[in-house]
Parts: sequence; structure tokens; C-alpha cells
Amino acid sequence: MWASSLEARTQKDLAKASKFKDDHSSNKATSPISDPYTIEECMDVLEMMEDVTDESYNKVLEKFKDKDWRKIFMKMSAPRRKMWVDGL
Repeated sequence: MWASSLEARTQKDLAKASKFKDDHSSNKATSPISDPYTIEECMDVLEMMEDVTDESYNKVLEKFKDKDWRKIFMKMSAPRRKMWVDGL
């Protein structure tokens, strides 16, 4: 009797865990969280900037490999961003 009770509880707990996992994995698929600091987002901003030399452009792309640089770039005001790009 004790063994069958324990087995039933184990099955119930496993079913709960499986349901919880399914519920949370489906939420990720239906409501993705957008990251404003992706390389693509940063490149879109960089492409909109005027008068960026090829040399500066390539140096900025190297910086974009690091997420911290991408955050810094996106948080700068447009004039500071231009100064930063030109100074690389």
C-alpha cells in the first residue's frame, strides 16, 4: 500500500513538473523579449548616421562584438554617438 501511494504521488509530481515546463516554454515562443542592443539594431542606427567613413565604420563593427559597447552606443545621444564614431 505504501509503495503504491508513493508511486502515485511521484507520478502526480512528474505530471505537474511537465505541465509547468510546457507552460513556460510555450510562453517564450509566443512572447519573445526584444533586445534593443543586438548587433542588428546597432548596425541599423550606424547605417542611418551620415558621413561615417569606411575606416570608422569598420572600427565600430569591431566594437559591436562586445555587448557592453553596443549598450553604450545605443544609450549615447546622436551628437555624442557621432563624435565617438569619428574618434575611433
